Amino acid sequence: MTRYPDQIQSDYLELIANNLAHELKTSLVAVKSGIRGVKDYMPSLVEAYQEAVNHQLDVPDIQARHIKMLASALELAERAAHCASAYVNIFSMNMTKVDSEKLILHKCSMLECLQSAVDQYPYRSDEQESFLSRAIQAGHDFLFDGNKALIVNMLVNIFRNAIYNIQDVGKGEIIISTQCKAGKNHLYITDTSKSLALSELEMIFTPFNRLHQHDLGMGLFFCKQLMLALNGDIACRSEENSFIEFDIMFPINHCNSK
Repeated sequence: MTRYPDQIQSDYLELIANNLAHELKTSLVAVKSGIRGVKDYMPSLVEAYQEAVNHQLDVPDIQARHIKMLASALELAERAAHCASAYVNIFSMNMTKVDSEKLILHKCSMLECLQSAVDQYPYRSDEQESFLSRAIQAGHDFLFDGNKALIVNMLVNIFRNAIYNIQDVGKGEIIISTQCKAGKNHLYITDTSKSLALSELEMIFTPFNRLHQHDLGMGLFFCKQLMLALNGDIACRSEENSFIEFDIMFPINHCNSK
């Protein structure tokens, strides 16, 4: 089979992504394990230190506020390690080609996928978490044939774009809704922060099309390839100074309604 330059480049980038992800995840597992270990023993160490102070033993003087700062630092370190690990997973998955013939499919609940995406999202603040947690409702559920891990990654990619948009302009919210029409289940994810120009909409699902300076430009390309592999599709529309909406379409069969 002839291998064209674009295919060779794609294969090479996928290889780099997978190797990089492997090395980083190995290191991050060690970091998270160390943080958990320190957190587990921190209360006992603080208690022992306080007992030593009460008994006037010769121990260094550590102010109470500094002890609290240590606990806070561990929480921040744990969140940072979780974020880094999640971003490594997203990066690795986005750079991997979606092959419909190799996809392992099973019956999935859209509500469960949405909740998993909310749980796994690499939040950098409580504010970011609030954007998503209040958008998920029980009425969003339907069943479909898919791969949960890949669907969750797709949702996280779309949520990231929405959260970046909202924080860039300082306003807006994320709205999620579902609808069954024209033989498909539709999942709509809308953010009301800003809009996209027609030229941006035309290129939004192309590889290396960056919507943000901190974006590699492969996330939405991955979303498109995944949905096509599932015999579905994804489209994006925008209304000036109003919203950006992703319409994610899943085929319906005789047993995937709830």
